[in-house]
Amino acid sequence: DSRGSSLYSSGLSDHWLPDNIDGPPLDVISANMEESFEDDKAEMLAVLMKNHGSFVSSSLVERSSLIQSVAWLSRHVPGCVLKSLIDAIKRARKEKAKAERRRERHKNQKQKPSCSSDI
Repeated sequence: DSRGSSLYSSGLSDHWLPDNIDGPPLDVISANMEESFEDDKAEMLAVLMKNHGSFVSSSLVERSSLIQSVAWLSRHVPGCVLKSLIDAIKRARKEKAKAERRRERHKNQKQKPSCSSDI
């Protein structure tokens, strides 16, 4: 019976499965779910490209340029230098995120009504 064959081949136990499973085998259900997911993903991509094609295209070109730059750097710059640069970028991003959180917290504190003793 192919219903549990994918479970057996993966080393998983199927002791929790009832003996009389109605419906398609589990591997067919899994394949249908994957196909549906891919269809949904393709549809979302089509809508995105239709509505925001120029932005997506320019973002992809920019990303491609970055990837090419990183590839060039990895061939021409010692690893320790790259690690140092990456560490500096990570620190800068953390500091920026901290500053944004502080700014947001300060903004939220200003917006809260203060308690008054005039009540």
